[in-house]
Amino acid sequence: MLCVQEFMTELMIFFEEGVRKGDLRNQDFFTAFGLFMGYLGGFVFLNGENVLERNLDTYTQEIAENIYRALKSENG
Repeated sequence: MLCVQEFMTELMIFFEEGVRKGDLRNQDFFTAFGLFMGYLGGFVFLNGENVLERNLDTYTQEIAENIYRALKSENG
């Protein structure tokens, strides 16, 4: 848990700053965290099963954009 705590703290700060700036929706941290980790975990799983059509690194921009769209505020 100690390893994860620093990562969770950084994400919490990221989400809080995003909400403060109006870029991200104000939502429950654990809901946002679950979305974020679920998306990344899904890609790790698909990569481990060798079912991705392309190299994992080529999905980086698309993953980032999809996570942002899911978390962004309606005004952002």
